[in-house]
Amino acid sequence: MMAADHQRNGMMRRTGVVLAVVMGLTACSNPGDVSNGDGLLKEFKYLGCEGDWEDESYAPEALRKQEGDVTTYLVRHNYGCGYDRGLEPKARLSGETLKLDYRLETSGDGDLAACICEYRARFKIAAPAAQVRTVKVNGDEARLSDGEAFR
Repeated sequence: MMAADHQRNGMMRRTGVVLAVVMGLTACSNPGDVSNGDGLLKEFKYLGCEGDWEDESYAPEALRKQEGDVTTYLVRHNYGCGYDRGLEPKARLSGETLKLDYRLETSGDGDLAACICEYRARFKIAAPAAQVRTVKVNGDEARLSDGEAFR
């Protein structure tokens, strides 16, 4: 009887250690980072909320920078306040229009504010900048310009 109890306790301890390691690895990952390495979307990073949206225009903004065969698009757009994760990034090229999409999500208890906030994300795309004349961010046409950073 004691040998069976000792064996069961040892197995439970090993299971607990494995669960702790798996949970620790999961907690350290950032769900806003994606690098699929193939296709049009090379890398995505959710950069977070910058505070209240203070721009007079509600149109998103996209800054692009060409580096070899990869073009980086730094996007800023408005949405309701309270989101802290960007998930499921997508990039599609339709003619001369680049469509950049991702879903905002909150990891909290779901409480969202009624104000409008500014969100930012970075997309690295395997397409030369010359191919793209317009950019849409989450379905809205963005103001497109070449540059390194927002004001």
